[in-house]
Amino acid sequence: AVPPDAGFVGRAEEVGRLLSVERAYVARYDADDAVTLVAAWSATGEALPLGTTTQIGGSMSAGTVSAGVRETGRPARVDRYEGGAGSAAFQLGVRTAVGAPITVKSRPWGLIVVASTTDEPPPPETEARLGDFTELVAIAIANADAQAELTASRARIVAAGDQARQRFQRDLHDGVQQQLVSLVLELRMAQAVV
Repeated sequence: AVPPDAGFVGRAEEVGRLLSVERAYVARYDADDAVTLVAAWSATGEALPLGTTTQIGGSMSAGTVSAGVRETGRPARVDRYEGGAGSAAFQLGVRTAVGAPITVKSRPWGLIVVASTTDEPPPPETEARLGDFTELVAIAIANADAQAELTASRARIVAAGDQARQRFQRDLHDGVQQQLVSLVLELRMAQAVV
């Protein structure tokens, strides 16, 4: 029942605890080949920089999970971030990461990333488990989008009804009412002549 933006932090925490990792992120792809962090969770409770936007780089060779997921549309992993490739992740203390796409209405919406600050890569089944989880998140986002579209549609219908009623009132006032007043005046003039 909560809007997706409010639920993202809960989803990040849920997947982080489920997969026993130190950190989990939800990020949304932007139109300009960038990714924006919309939710983050840390097992230590450390605050992470929400709203941070990072250029993807556009290819798997860029060495980032977000680039790999964006390029393939499938889960991706980086078993070791070095200081150069994926430096934003490296600066956050991330050493290994696995990400899976969130696909809404057949389009890439974003991704969920689980990350570790240790050099031990996540188990091989992490991609499949994360992929199953992101499917549920995608359904929630699609449902929230449909609810928002329905609400907007209802608002448009109410506004159109109000406009039609106002137009009818105006036509009644300007048209029929004026004709009735004119007719009454003509009847009074006819009575006066008779």
